[in-house]
Amino acid sequence: MWRVVVLAASGCASLGAVRDFASTSSDAVQYSHLVNAYASTPTRLKRYEPQSQWPVLDRQATEREGQRDRLLLRQKLIQDYMDALGQLAADDLVSYDNQIDALGAAVKDAKFADQNEAAAFSAVSKLLVSAVTDRWRRDKVVSLIEQTEGPFQVVMGALVTIVEKDFGSDVANERVALDKYYSTVQREGKDPAGLAALAEWREMREGQLRDRDSAIASYTTVLKTIAAGHHKLYESRHDLSKPEIKAEIHTYTMRLKEASTAIARL
Repeated sequence: MWRVVVLAASGCASLGAVRDFASTSSDAVQYSHLVNAYASTPTRLKRYEPQSQWPVLDRQATEREGQRDRLLLRQKLIQDYMDALGQLAADDLVSYDNQIDALGAAVKDAKFADQNEAAAFSAVSKLLVSAVTDRWRRDKVVSLIEQTEGPFQVVMGALVTIVEKDFGSDVANERVALDKYYSTVQREGKDPAGLAALAEWREMREGQLRDRDSAIASYTTVLKTIAAGHHKLYESRHDLSKPEIKAEIHTYTMRLKEASTAIARL
């Protein structure tokens, strides 16, 4: 009896690297404040643009709100998937979460511009539901990784593109608007005390943009590392308990922790 228990515990421990990677990925993907900052850019730009431009910015703000929901939905899918992977690696049942049902419903309502991504998103979501309803355990780890690799990479690739390009260009556009606004006001200003206060505000705003730029770069690293780490799991799916594979998976986990720490410091 004692020997059986020891063997069972040893078997679970052999996938500790997978559990750690999954847990770290779940934590690292949840930076919703970057999504919120992206969604609220048109509203912030109203600080720097004349009132004649406000109707355009208001329309953009409404569009961004829809984008915000879809971006948070992507984050939620990745988080739920990584939670499920970690639970299976620990030989636990995937915990039932009512949000999994809500996630499936939200997929139908979300209007993805790319139908290929929409299909991939739906495929991963359905696998999560199966993991719960069919009471998957540790022997399904390889199957889960195998079935999700294709659609998971599609979802991750789409999110990387949005964060790297759209979030980045957003900061660049806001920087141009900020520079134009403060340069004009400072050039036309006459009051020394007012100009000094204005310079402080400008410095603070520019610092916020620098921090957001750095956070976007680190978050891009997080997403690319999750995608690359999952691909490594897929390539090594039949050898996940080998020491050399566990060591490689550990490097992805450490890279995620470093990038997450960099974001948290800002």
